[in-house]
Amino acid sequence: MEKSKKIGHISEDNLSKTFYIPKNKALEKPTVFGASNTMCLTVFEGPKNRKFLDVEENKQYFLNTKNRKFLDVEENKQYFLNTKNRKFLDVVNFHGHICPGIAIGYRAGKIAIKKLNITDEKLLTIVENDSCSIDAVQVITGCTFGKGNLIFKDYGKHVYTFINKDNRNTLRLSLNKNIDEMYPEFDMLRDKIFSGSASNEDKMEFKNQKNEITQKILDMPNDELFNIKSAEIRIPDKIQMFQSVKCDICGELVAVHRARIKRGNVMCIPCFDEYLKT
Repeated sequence: MEKSKKIGHISEDNLSKTFYIPKNKALEKPTVFGASNTMCLTVFEGPKNRKFLDVEENKQYFLNTKNRKFLDVEENKQYFLNTKNRKFLDVVNFHGHICPGIAIGYRAGKIAIKKLNITDEKLLTIVENDSCSIDAVQVITGCTFGKGNLIFKDYGKHVYTFINKDNRNTLRLSLNKNIDEMYPEFDMLRDKIFSGSASNEDKMEFKNQKNEITQKILDMPNDELFNIKSAEIRIPDKIQMFQSVKCDICGELVAVHRARIKRGNVMCIPCFDEYLKT
């Protein structure tokens, strides 16, 4: 394993920044430590005099060091010790924080890709909730609203259906147990957090439990986490492109198939709903 050497140290207020590059490699602009065009192997930021882990031990946690927003290594290292969950870091960076919800979506997406043996353009995903898990599903499967291969049904259910558009094989995953049912203490702590009545000790315990539950979901056997089966489902029609027309009330453009007609006026849905109230 190639060793690293410390090449710069900058202190700003109460923060210390230490930068590393691979041995025998030079910075493109050595005078600009931490700039996006440097060849930094990794960057650590934290309180002054903080003890950091060796960069070589932790480089597995970072898939791309350039322009990457890093998580705190010591706080989150438990999630990335196992390389099979390495992609989870991408989900965390996309979503913005670690929580059990993204672990559920991560597992659903990984199971679907493995069992259907397909990703992205040839995969169609139907989700029945708008929770944190959907961010993970998008990252893992590549399905998005913009590409038209992610369909949202507002049923409030932890159900995820995946369809291989080539052979029309389907997979339906439904969460076996509610997180609150599996971890009742977590539910009580969350109520305190959201109500504003949590003490500092409660907040710390909530954070610890959230991390522990996330890890347990990542490690849980497939059949214990989800009820997995094929689904009898009508494959949605191919994506259609629609022209836009101007709403006669607000003047804004609306897709023609979403427009409403009332007394000869073309209306967008918000204007039509407002009209019905009068």
